[in-house]
Amino acid sequence: MSRDFCIRALQKTEGYIIHWELCDSMKGDDVKRTVDTAIPKGKLKSKVKPKL
Repeated sequence: MSRDFCIRALQKTEGYIIHWELCDSMKGDDVKRTVDTAIPKGKLKSKVKPKL
């Protein structure tokens, strides 16, 4: 049985989805890749740490 996980990055003030990915797991690498892709899309400063 296969499981898929949807990892989403939400924009804080308006709550819309900046980026999402379907992943086979929720390992650290999957989450890091999603966050790293969402930061430039959301025009966030890279030094500001996102809340998970």
